[in-house]
Amino acid sequence: MQKLDVEVENAVERMFCRDEQMEKAVSSNKSMMIKQLIKYYPAIFNKHMINFSEKFSEVLLHNIAKGREQGYYCDDFNAEIYSKLFVQLMMSYDSSPIIEHEKVEREAFNHEVMMLYMNAITTEKGKEVLKI
Repeated sequence: MQKLDVEVENAVERMFCRDEQMEKAVSSNKSMMIKQLIKYYPAIFNKHMINFSEKFSEVLLHNIAKGREQGYYCDDFNAEIYSKLFVQLMMSYDSSPIIEHEKVEREAFNHEVMMLYMNAITTEKGKEVLKI
């Protein structure tokens, strides 16, 4: 994911490139090993998820700093909390008792989470990029 920092300069566009990678990372957590960790070794699973979310939050924090420098992201929110909220929402599809999986597919859910997040943090300049 950090490779994108070099390839894509615009912080808003970079988030949508990461969306594909986030999709792969989230769906990889459906493997049999992960399911067995959840069932038989919940403490190990929790440690794995904390490690994953901390690393992904760091990437998001870097993106937020870059987006603020570029004038695409607002300065009036707590970047650390927002990055963790984003990761939490993205990871909640499988574990949420309120998401109707037969009505809402993972890809649609993740897209809506991304748009919720991006609309919350972008300035008017950033929202113009979202429209493209």
